[in-house]
Formats: sequence, structure tokens, C-alpha cells
Amino acid sequence: MYLKKLISISLLIASASSFAGASDNLLYKTKSYLKEQGSSYVLGLNLGYSYFSKKDLNIYYDRAVDNGPDEIAIDKRYKNPTVGALFGINTPVEKYSYISSVFYGVKAVYFEGTSKGEMIPLKDKDFKCDDSKAKLPLKSLNVLLNSKLYFNYAKKGITPFAEIGIGANFYELGLKVTGDVDQFNTKLKANKKTAFAYNAGLGLDKEFNNNWHGSVAYNYYGSEDLKTKKTASYGLNLAKAVKPKYENSNISIEIQKHFNI
Repeated sequence: MYLKKLISISLLIASASSFAGASDNLLYKTKSYLKEQGSSYVLGLNLGYSYFSKKDLNIYYDRAVDNGPDEIAIDKRYKNPTVGALFGINTPVEKYSYISSVFYGVKAVYFEGTSKGEMIPLKDKDFKCDDSKAKLPLKSLNVLLNSKLYFNYAKKGITPFAEIGIGANFYELGLKVTGDVDQFNTKLKANKKTAFAYNAGLGLDKEFNNNWHGSVAYNYYGSEDLKTKKTASYGLNLAKAVKPKYENSNISIEIQKHFNI
């Protein structure tokens, strides 16, 4: 599923590039400064904010407890700041009039947050767990091979760009259930795993001078489903791992330093 999303986004970006090429007279009366700047090393730092998709999750306990359900749903959403960095090379493109330059490099984005949800019995609707809460603490580091395509259009030093990347999501995901219903109180230590990850986005780059640039961007980050452990450090074990989906919309600002090669 995540590969289909990545392919769809890539085709959208490619279509936009083709349209830009067909609109040569319209777009390129003002050329991007990146076309004439020459190759440079790029070091960037960014701050952002992520909104994860809102999903219901099921917890399947290892055994049913007397007078209670063995499945519980929780409402999940992560909403937290992100911090990141990138390093690579920006190279002018002479072959295509609608592209000013291409960036190739490595991008890293770190996210840390806790999803909280109410406990809702699924099998036994009469069973009450009014004060029971579930928490899914997550630490996530996306390390991606990243490329940015800067279009050959500039107005007041602002150039639009598209970006795409693939790599790995290094994450730690735990689970803690607490409340008045002691039978269901449980804690799982963080599961440390690596999953395939990708990103795609659009943004605007602003030239302050030849060496300093700033940008604002929207990015979609996706990965294989995350998963918890099944063995509890205390309380009930799980029959199967809880698997929240990693679907992350991120708005960020970035500052870049360019070093001429």
C-alpha cells in the first residue's frame, strides 16, 4: 500500500514537471538564481510539526479475563514537533530549461511523541473500563536518501521545488495501559525496530544571499506499519503486536548554508 502511495506521488511530481516544460514561455522569463550559482555543498537544519492520521487500534490480550473482553480499541493520533537535518550536493541543470538545479543527499528527521486513547470494549459492550487509558510512546528517526528538484522560476528570490526520498525508519514503540480495571493494566517495553520509509513533498526556497537560503515545505512521511512487543514487563501479555500505521503529514521550515565547490 505504501509503495502505491509513493508511486502515485512520484507520478504527480513528474506530471507537474512535464507541464512546466510545456509552459516554457510562461514560467522562465525570470530564471532561478540556482541555475547560475554553480555546484555547492548544502548543510541544512529544519524544524517542523507532524500530524499523524487518526486510526482506531485493537489490543488483543493473550487470554480473556473473567467478565471482560479480550479486545480493546483505542483512538490514536500523534501530534508533535520534529527536528531534522540534511547534507548533500546541489548541482545546476543545463539540459532542461524548466529545471534550475537538483539536490542529492541524506535527510534525517526525528519525531518523539505519545499517542493517548480511551479504552473501549469491543466484545462485551456492557463491560465498563471508564477510566482506563492506553498510551503508545513513539520515538522515530527517518534517515532517507533525498532528492530535491528546483524549478527554473524565481520571483523575488523564491523558487518552487519538489522532493522525494527513500530510506529507513528507526523507531522505538511501547505500550502502557492503566486505569481502574486492574486486570487490563499492562506495560510493554519499547520495541526497537527498523522499517522501510519514504517521503514526498513540495516547497518554496528563498535566497537570502549566495550562501544562505531558507525554505518552507510540506512533506508526507510514510513507512511500513510499526509494531509493539507482545511480552509485557508487567500485566497481561498480548496475543499479537499492536500495529499503528505510520502516516505523517509534516510542515517544516529550513535554513541552509551553501558552500561553493
